[in-house]
Amino acid sequence: MNEPDRRLQADFMETLAESSSSRLVRRRNQGGRFLRRCSGLLLVYLFPIALQLRADVLISETTSAEVGGHKIEGQRIVMIKGMKLRVETRQGKADRVMIYNIESQQQITLDSEKRQAKVKKLASLEQAAERKVPSRSVKSSLTATGEHDQVLEKPCVLYDFSIRVPVNGGSDPTLVMTGTTCIGKNLPGLKEYGDFATAAKKSGLILGFTSENMVFVAFAHAQTELYRIIAEQGVPLKVQTATHFDGGFLAGLLNKTFSGSRNDQVVAISLDPLPSENFSIPQGWKSSE
Repeated sequence: MNEPDRRLQADFMETLAESSSSRLVRRRNQGGRFLRRCSGLLLVYLFPIALQLRADVLISETTSAEVGGHKIEGQRIVMIKGMKLRVETRQGKADRVMIYNIESQQQITLDSEKRQAKVKKLASLEQAAERKVPSRSVKSSLTATGEHDQVLEKPCVLYDFSIRVPVNGGSDPTLVMTGTTCIGKNLPGLKEYGDFATAAKKSGLILGFTSENMVFVAFAHAQTELYRIIAEQGVPLKVQTATHFDGGFLAGLLNKTFSGSRNDQVVAISLDPLPSENFSIPQGWKSSE
């Protein structure tokens, strides 16, 4: 593997463990700019296990991933208040924060190092993603295995899923995301979780979309589709995912950097009230569009 590919893989591995899109550690080379673009990938994990959306919810998760033989560990904290979502991801000294506000139709990325916020309209992000990879090209399936499990002493049903997204919107290479999720069927807040998923879809929320690079757009569409098909059945309590590319020489090159596996599981849930300030741009910060 040459040096640019090695740097590319290292940046993506760090992003894979985080799934959100705010940058709090300054990179000193071009890899840092790449990391900001691909932040938020595989963001189905950005919507973890919300048990009561009408109440304030704080969810703590552990995440682990392996890419190119390298293992990484991370944590994620998700805060939900009505139709607002804040996601903090942590890996070592690197933290990231992203806020989704369906009411104001905004996606906010926070950079605490620079005390800056980047604000994007959800509709404009959806239009940009559709231009690169139309959502109609996404194919998916979700099939119950007949097996059951428990997470945090809550029962859940196991499902296998498969999602395919053509990277260029029509032909090879194709992003393939497969795995297993355990979905809770009779949990408090199940209806609210589904209502939020519906509102997110109607608002044009594309999960993890931060770059118009076709590979990253394909990942964002896959994340969004996985969240959609899971929410139709219930609340996911854990997700195990494997990702690779099919389709010739280019797929082989992409697999060197992006193929891998990931496991996410909730470890704690709190329903204590959350400050409204957590879902807005901090006072005194600069903002840009």
